[in-house]
Parts: sequence; C-alpha cells; structure tokens
Amino acid sequence: MQCLNCGKDYPDGASFCPDCGAANPGNVNQTNPNGGFQNQGFQNQGFQNQGFQNQGFQNQAYQSQGNPNGGFKAPIKNRSIALCIILTIVTCGIYGIVWFINVADDLNMASGYDGDRSGGMVFLLTLITCSIYGYYWYYKCGEKVSVIRQRQGLPESGSNGILYLVLALFGLSIVSLCLIQSELNNVASI
Repeated sequence: MQCLNCGKDYPDGASFCPDCGAANPGNVNQTNPNGGFQNQGFQNQGFQNQGFQNQGFQNQAYQSQGNPNGGFKAPIKNRSIALCIILTIVTCGIYGIVWFINVADDLNMASGYDGDRSGGMVFLLTLITCSIYGYYWYYKCGEKVSVIRQRQGLPESGSNGILYLVLALFGLSIVSLCLIQSELNNVASI
C-alpha cells in the first residue's frame, strides 16, 4: 500500500505509515460527528456512541505526535518493567501471561499492525504448539520494534528479532519481554 502523505510503500493492513506516521484513511476507524467510534463492523449493532466517546484515541492517536526527540507517541500504557517481573514471580507466572498478552497487543498498536494476531491468540497458539509459535512470535517482534524505532527517528536494529528468539530458546523469554516492553515504554502515551 502507498502512503497518501509521503508516497512510500507500507504493509497492507497497517493503520498508519511507518515512515511519516500519517493515518491510512482506508483502515483507521473513522470518527462520527458526535465524537464516538464508527467501526464498520459495529455500526448497526448498538455500539456507535456507547462508552467510546472522546477517549483520545481518534485518528490523531495513530498519527505521529511530536515529542522533543522528534519521535511519535502511541496510545499504549507505560508499564514498569520491575513491577511486571516482581508480579510475575509473586504470582508464579500468572501475571507473566497477562503481561505477555498486553505486550503483544501494545506491540501491534504501536507498530501499526492492528490486523495482526491479538495477544490472546498469540498466547493460545503458543500454548497449543508447545511454544513453537511463541518462538516465531518473538522473531517477528524484531520487525515490529524496527518499525517503532523508525517512527521515532531512531536507527533500526535489524537483529532484534534474532536476539528475542535466542533469549526465548534459552528459557529467557522474560528478558525478551523486558526488552520489548522497554521499546514500548519509549512510545507510550498513557
């Protein structure tokens, strides 16, 4: 797909251009005059203006919003990595599952891959395939982190996916989650 703002190509299904941050008008939810979301799948099912009015996640949330470094901010939550690790240990890994799902969802949102598998589906596929899909997901995270870094105006690191994969293969997937969460915290606006 080609960006209408800068003219560069980007993946189909992306909500915004990874180069300039411009919204893809064909994929981003359009706002209605009353300020609520008009998601095409829910227009006639009673979800138009019930609970989703003006929460700040309209089209501008997907666009590049300037910060002092010239990067962008995404509508995702900033999570304390130390607290996530402590909660994972205290709950014997249960919070780690919740954290994993949230990281997968936030990574999709921040990188513009909104149509990609949700965090719950990633976890389920990882569970069903005895972690094989999880290894693949960690490798693909490198691509999404590169998109996020590019949107911030930072140099891309092409080996992130390999690093995440190797750490996961050696049983250090929590370290991979920490590294990914660190990248997400750099662009979190909530």
